Amino acid sequence: MRNEKRLTHDRHRLDQILLYGAIVRAGQTAGAVHDARLQRERTLLSPVLRPIEAGLYWIGGVDERREQHWLTYTVAMLLFHVGGFLIIYALMRLQAVCRSIRRNNPPSPRTFLNTAISFITNTNWQNYGAKHAVLLVQMLGLTHQNFLSAPPASRWRWR
Repeated sequence: MRNEKRLTHDRHRLDQILLYGAIVRAGQTAGAVHDARLQRERTLLSPVLRPIEAGLYWIGGVDERREQHWLTYTVAMLLFHVGGFLIIYALMRLQAVCRSIRRNNPPSPRTFLNTAISFITNTNWQNYGAKHAVLLVQMLGLTHQNFLSAPPASRWRWR
């Protein structure tokens, strides 16, 4: 019985080591692909993603061969975050009018403001419980901000 527990414990430890190794290897691979993209080198997905990327540049009026001036980048990021704030705040106010939430005592506008600002600033302070059921906001607004608010830091290349 004791020997069987020992084998199970060793098996779990081996599984953990293999899992951590796979995670590290996946991170190295993703980092190499990301670095290749930043260096404008061809990657495995280039034939699929390159036309999409070029189309998005064309729609946005971006010249990909030119570096963006720091002031233009700063203004773009500020406008992006102001727009994200307005979208989250509007979603929260809109959801507060929904019938399912009105019954459950919706959060105050001050709470909406606090939550919207906290997600724009990456502090992610949420001041409401599950009883408020702000699922629409969590699905659309907050997930969007969590996904898009951090990537600007990845644009910096440290050498």
